[in-house]
Amino acid sequence: MESSERARVFLQELWEDIDSDDIPTRQYERLDDALDTMTSWDGKPAAHFVIELYDSLMQTPETALYCHDTMFFRILTSTAWVRDRLHDGEVVFDLGSCTGHQVLFWAKEFPGSRFTGIDVSRNALTIADQWKDSLGLDNVEFRVDNYLRPDLDEGADTLDTIVNCFTMETLPEHLSVRCFLPDWMLESLKPEGRLVAVLTVQNWTILSQIVDQWRSQGLRLNEIEMIPTGDGSAHPGVVMSRIGEDLQLDIRDWAKGEAARLTDGIWMINQPVDREGNGANPFAHSYENTVERLSALCEWPMRLETWLGDTPEINDDTMPASWDQPVMELRHPDWEIDGNPLCLWLDWHEVEGEPEPRYEVKLLDCPEPEEGLSQELAELNAKIAQSLPEVEEEARADPFERLCDYIEAILQKVG
Repeated sequence: MESSERARVFLQELWEDIDSDDIPTRQYERLDDALDTMTSWDGKPAAHFVIELYDSLMQTPETALYCHDTMFFRILTSTAWVRDRLHDGEVVFDLGSCTGHQVLFWAKEFPGSRFTGIDVSRNALTIADQWKDSLGLDNVEFRVDNYLRPDLDEGADTLDTIVNCFTMETLPEHLSVRCFLPDWMLESLKPEGRLVAVLTVQNWTILSQIVDQWRSQGLRLNEIEMIPTGDGSAHPGVVMSRIGEDLQLDIRDWAKGEAARLTDGIWMINQPVDREGNGANPFAHSYENTVERLSALCEWPMRLETWLGDTPEINDDTMPASWDQPVMELRHPDWEIDGNPLCLWLDWHEVEGEPEPRYEVKLLDCPEPEEGLSQELAELNAKIAQSLPEVEEEARADPFERLCDYIEAILQKVG
């Protein structure tokens, strides 16, 4: 049985006798107020409010389960992902354990390891201790503590793994300093010790900044993965340590591409503004179905970049772009000739006084190819044009459907 399924069974059995629908009115009102506060803050509030907030959420096992149910898929997938990066015999320290549901699963999976979980909410850890006793686990302990406490000291070179699941990056104050790692964390990690983190971030720039911050403190990016939650979302997971390979990649580009791949979507970047500086999406009006068709054409996501102003010079007669007349570049990792990557451009030119879309396959980042390669490219464009369906007059009014036809023709020739 895979770890995700074992985690599912574990959590279901842990919670099977708890009825989250049976919450007294006073407790529910306090719970509801806390959830409203989180909604108004779009997450956790300032750190000095978190204790009161989480004590309200975790009043009883029933209120705790009510909250856990709202993010069950995120809990399940992150629990399994971290478990697969732990090893029996380790000393593991978990930040923000809440009711201990994740740590307890890991402790059961690795009886030879020692686990410590901390949280600022005494109510949450009271429940964690109750569940620990019911499971009879003696390799885990919980304590009320704050990982940002200046004098926290776990001892030098004592920890194999520090785990962060949706904790450090959810505190506004800590996120404002890119989740700077307190000294005690770096001192307590063994030379080969690891930071295993599953993060929730508002955008991929923040993810990149967090990774860069941890790099600046001496850690290397050993692993990064986008973790699908099973409900249409995904969260990034990273493993960092002082040893091993340091993956060199553009975190933002990687994250966008992975998110698109996991959701069978198009990797859209550079969502443009028009010449007046107003934001506009050329697909946001009547072309949503075309986006679905575009994303369904390739198993791996296409990289789609659009311009409405400051348009690249595709051809000498390229017309100015607008929201209904955008210039686009599409790439796909399978598109190449003789190892040279290709891209498909859509621009506009004037035909009999009217704008008409124009499509052309070009070599990526190679504006002046050598003669032999230029000839191959011309032959490829000719073959693609020959395989296109007949263009009816009204097709000029639907340029994105025509773009799909071009992609299908390219796939036939180079896919």
